[in-house]
Amino acid sequence: MDYISDYINLPNSNTQIYKEECTECFDTIDSEKGIDVCLTCFNGGCYTHNHSARHAIEYSHPFVLNIRRIKKEKEEKEEKEEKEEKEKKEKKEEKITKVAIGIEGGFQEEKDEEKYEYFYAIRQWNKDGENYSYQEIEETSEKLKKTIESIKNFNSATKQEEIKEWEAQKFTCKHCEGLVQLEVNQDLIRNSKHCMECNLDHNLWLCLTCGHIACGRRNYDGSGGNEHAVLHYRQSGHPLVVKIGTITPDGDADVHCYACDAEVIDKNLPLHLIHLGIDVSDQKKTEKSIAEMELEQNLALDFENTLIKDGKKLTPISGPGLTGLRNLGNSCYMASSLQALFSFNPFITRYYSGKLSKRENKQILINPADDFGAQMRKIAHGLLSGEYSTQIVLEDQKPEKELTSISPRMFKSLIGKNHPEFSTMLQQDSLDFLLYLLDQTKKQENKYKNQEKADPSISFNFTHQSKLQCNKCKRAKYQKLSSIHLPLNIPEYVVDKEEEYQISRENAKNETQKKEEKWNEEEWKKQNKIPEVSLKELLDNFIAVDTVGIGDAQFVAILSIQKVHH
Repeated sequence: MDYISDYINLPNSNTQIYKEECTECFDTIDSEKGIDVCLTCFNGGCYTHNHSARHAIEYSHPFVLNIRRIKKEKEEKEEKEEKEEKEKKEKKEEKITKVAIGIEGGFQEEKDEEKYEYFYAIRQWNKDGENYSYQEIEETSEKLKKTIESIKNFNSATKQEEIKEWEAQKFTCKHCEGLVQLEVNQDLIRNSKHCMECNLDHNLWLCLTCGHIACGRRNYDGSGGNEHAVLHYRQSGHPLVVKIGTITPDGDADVHCYACDAEVIDKNLPLHLIHLGIDVSDQKKTEKSIAEMELEQNLALDFENTLIKDGKKLTPISGPGLTGLRNLGNSCYMASSLQALFSFNPFITRYYSGKLSKRENKQILINPADDFGAQMRKIAHGLLSGEYSTQIVLEDQKPEKELTSISPRMFKSLIGKNHPEFSTMLQQDSLDFLLYLLDQTKKQENKYKNQEKADPSISFNFTHQSKLQCNKCKRAKYQKLSSIHLPLNIPEYVVDKEEEYQISRENAKNETQKKEEKWNEEEWKKQNKIPEVSLKELLDNFIAVDTVGIGDAQFVAILSIQKVHH
């Protein structure tokens, strides 16, 4: 009798299989020794930090499927070049209609089997933590073969979450339904090939109210447009624009509502365009849609090219505390929050250098992927140890190097579970996420009340006091409020200067283009400094003394930070 059958289970469609990454650290199937998938509960464990052995011994789950992969040799790729080019052509012809991945109408990713060679081996852990090969896969029982095939074919736990999360929704807004259109010169609109404010001939947006044609917004790297479309909205109040190059014969196009600050669906777009002299049946799509551009940027965003100062590319650095977080698609809000928290001593002490109680150790082993403390320690180790921040030579063996980094997919899946916003792949506010993460930290740490001052989130707590005093009788009212963040308003004069700065930049750029000269962004920035405001000035404004009138009485209002808890 094959006694291994007593230890293995068959996964079903709802089973979470952790087959790409260790649930307690960032070792992956790309690591030298790969990942062990437990054949009993499908937990993923590594060799390097003994996470696989510890799990096997603690729960008597001795049998694992070891998975590792390596990138296919360049020669093999070249043999398939013709086939890949054909597939790419076919993919380009497929219309992307949704900001989504892995679903109909969305972006279809290249299969891993085309890029990697996979290696599988059945292994067994004994009670002493020693690991050895069990037997060849071909010689195993039918039950074990089915289990292994299921593990191979099922999406990993993190992949299942990504497919569920990666879809953005458009909606119809009131401005589309109640659009009032003005009388226009249709010939002028049909014959306009450039922005009406500058010479740009791409990324052009047509105002559905008056037919004004203007260029789009500027991208983070300075490309895109000169923002004349949004300036037209600010001056006219006309909310709806359509991207001219995305209009198709079936009446589809990118429509943006400035009033709602969102991409929207205009069900009457063909009628609105006819009023402006444009027949959709005569149109041809000539530019990428917002959906296509967002997917390309989110899947292949190269932040290295944005690391520029004074026109020079900054040199990437590596080592302990210098590990990057990969972009998962609109996940910058999470990355910035985590990098900030784990540069803060209370979080470093608690989740990286601090010792765990027996209770915590036992809790973690039950299901590390679903344990908040385990995932926080995983993030801490990933960011601070330096193990995942090393330079590796690129495939083509050029002297340039790239940095390895970590992908916090498992953490995102856990922290976003059941949350209406953070469970999606949409952009979020980093402060909202940070406050939510601190709240979750507090709730989770309350489980371990026996550990004095274990909760690192209390380091953010402070009290600010407001005082309202009557100028006549001098009687005062005090009010104390507890908080964990301090909202500081930017003074109006700085906001005004920022607008002047942008207008001045646009005018200078337009003048340069008219002269057919090359625009030098860096040189202009050296001569025209961005408006700045000091933190001290912001704090002074926050705690400033104000005089307020209530009826005939005059009161002095004072707000101050009273106490910080350590």
